[in-house]
Amino acid sequence: MKALKLPNLAFCLLPLAFSLLPFHSSAKAEKKNDYANCAETLMQVNVPPLMAATSCGEMRRPQELASCVLDISTETDIIPMDALTACRRVRRPLAMATCVVDIGNLSDASDGPNILDHCRRSLIPNQFSTCVVGLKQEIDLGTSQAMTACINASDRMEDLPQRGMTPDEQTPSPITPPPGEIPST
Repeated sequence: MKALKLPNLAFCLLPLAFSLLPFHSSAKAEKKNDYANCAETLMQVNVPPLMAATSCGEMRRPQELASCVLDISTETDIIPMDALTACRRVRRPLAMATCVVDIGNLSDASDGPNILDHCRRSLIPNQFSTCVVGLKQEIDLGTSQAMTACINASDRMEDLPQRGMTPDEQTPSPITPPPGEIPST
């Protein structure tokens, strides 16, 4: 009788080896997708199941929503439902959460709703929080005063590239917002 060659034997035993691996089929069944993880995270911070389902279901990146709510509700005194409302209304929920937590670390608990609103309105929440934190560290300002100073700050036109403009045209006239509207950074 001819002896089996080693490559042929390995080829024959390969299906048997895969069938003995316990994680082969069960690992996929146990792994949750981003929507399931989002719902689970929101419910862990006491968001009602129907609200968690609706909120996660309408997001393109549900895990970012869940992380935003989790970070804000665990690292500040802001209640999860307020955090959820704000996190659902921004393009960059993770940046907003960082903004809220950074400013919240230097503020009283009573400032939470105001911080949440300012970080939500800011177009560049990381820059906004850096401004607020920096001002509060160097100047004896209340959180509200620092946020007002930073939210009203706007990019200067000379910082932007001006192509095809003569030097006289590059100095813009000041633009004032209509009464009642506050510009955002």
